[in-house]
Amino acid sequence: MKGLVVALLCGLLSNAAIGEVTRYQFAALPPVQHTSLKCGTNSFPPFGYEREGRAAGVEVDLVKEMGRRLGIAVEVDIYPWPRMLKMMQNGQLDCMFAAFYTPEREQYMSYTRMPIHVSRLALYTRKDRVFEFRALEDLKGKRIGILRDFKTVAVLDQRLDEGFADVIYGKDFNQLFDLLEADRVEVVIVNHHVGDHLIKTKKLSSVVELPIALSSNSAFITFTRQRDYQSLIPKFEYALFEMMAEGDYRDTFERHIERYYQSGQ
Repeated sequence: MKGLVVALLCGLLSNAAIGEVTRYQFAALPPVQHTSLKCGTNSFPPFGYEREGRAAGVEVDLVKEMGRRLGIAVEVDIYPWPRMLKMMQNGQLDCMFAAFYTPEREQYMSYTRMPIHVSRLALYTRKDRVFEFRALEDLKGKRIGILRDFKTVAVLDQRLDEGFADVIYGKDFNQLFDLLEADRVEVVIVNHHVGDHLIKTKKLSSVVELPIALSSNSAFITFTRQRDYQSLIPKFEYALFEMMAEGDYRDTFERHIERYYQSGQ
């Protein structure tokens, strides 16, 4: 499964286009006007996490490399998800990653057109509470653990707002899995790489992933609308395209996944 996200994302680009692009030059785009960016991500290992007081992870490395190719120094820090969204709203951050698209968020931040990853949202529960999941109705009335302001799929988000199930908010996924182990929530919804990592590192033998996932969603780099980044966004898109064409995206992703699955760090 570790190659699923890479395969899905690479599938967004045609084989012909990738074959033709070996080193995309940015001559057709306006010169970069920015020399530095202050960006944020949340604790979402292996995509983003804190190591020895600094931000690290798959997407941290990817975004910093995009900046390097553009001659931009990218500073990345880890923030709680709700706080990070507020910082994007008021312009305290230049960019953040990775966010699912919603019309509400588009009011205060601009999205790249190409996702930085495709996230398979999985359902985790205790072994003694395993149930068959085939439709949203199977979640009705359950105690579901999610992050505040974390989006799943539109129809479920709406139904949760309507009281379809009992929602328990956690400050991060680490806390949500503690709540799951303690049987204070029945289901946690999270990217499957993050869930699998937490089960391994926390040694949660009582927690399992249900066979059928909730959805697969595209997640994007976004830029605050408090400043004009419209000429910069295409540069980041083409830098990501270039990294995928050259294999740097896949190498970075698999390097981090291998380290997490082998060492649990």
